[in-house]
Amino acid sequence: MEQHEESDEGWIVSYADLVTLMLGFFILMYKVVADEGSVKKLEKAIGDAMLGNKRASMEQVLEEASEERKARAFQLLVTMLDLGDSAENAVGNIERKYAEAGSAEAFQKILDQEMSPKAKQQLQVLKAGPLQKDIALRIVIPSDTTFRSGEADINSLTRNNLAELARGLLPMDDLLEVEITGHTDEQPTRAGGKWASNWELSAARAAAVAAVMRSEGLSGEKLRIAGVAHFQPLVPVIGLAGESLLDARAQNRRIEIAIKRKRPVQKQETDAEGKVKP
Repeated sequence: MEQHEESDEGWIVSYADLVTLMLGFFILMYKVVADEGSVKKLEKAIGDAMLGNKRASMEQVLEEASEERKARAFQLLVTMLDLGDSAENAVGNIERKYAEAGSAEAFQKILDQEMSPKAKQQLQVLKAGPLQKDIALRIVIPSDTTFRSGEADINSLTRNNLAELARGLLPMDDLLEVEITGHTDEQPTRAGGKWASNWELSAARAAAVAAVMRSEGLSGEKLRIAGVAHFQPLVPVIGLAGESLLDARAQNRRIEIAIKRKRPVQKQETDAEGKVKP
């Protein structure tokens, strides 16, 4: 008589239940952090109902949370997913993308509220591309409206706009890291000038932007600067001439500010002698 081996895949049901429970827990934690008054309001609503004053309903509890609290809640959700889910977990990946998108939207709304129309016009706030999962927002500042040709001194208009940006980020200083990168066009610096090459010029411009943001209270530990000269152009100039070439060079001369989500530090395991395990 033919015998059939018993299936050893029964664990999948239990695993699916565990993932569902974890997802429900994350959603509950997000709601609690997003609206700090929810729990107290719910307790009051239940208490009133038990005393016969009125019937409790969740509609009485769910109110719009502030953008800053949303950003913090999404950040907490991303952190929990990073710490608890493997890269192969499809549910974790979906929830992570949702939380990262929500975090970026909350950050952008906060900056929209804090910055004046003139500042937003010069400091172009952009959502990060699909391959930049660690970046919540990108801010592009044209160099031509910020610096004189071949110089690294920021004009007063841009200085004021950067101050507004820094003040908008200040309440979320503990949630993010700011990376500032200077870019130039491909034309060499003036012979005998202050800067020996575009490397020095691009780095000096990035440092000048960081100094303004630091003066407004942003932690220096969260600021990173880099100068990449002309090696990461927005618009390749090969084959261009006339107005097209001039326009491409103007776009390539820029400062980019990447607002990155702060990632949790993975705890390293040590052996009995205190050495880090490989």
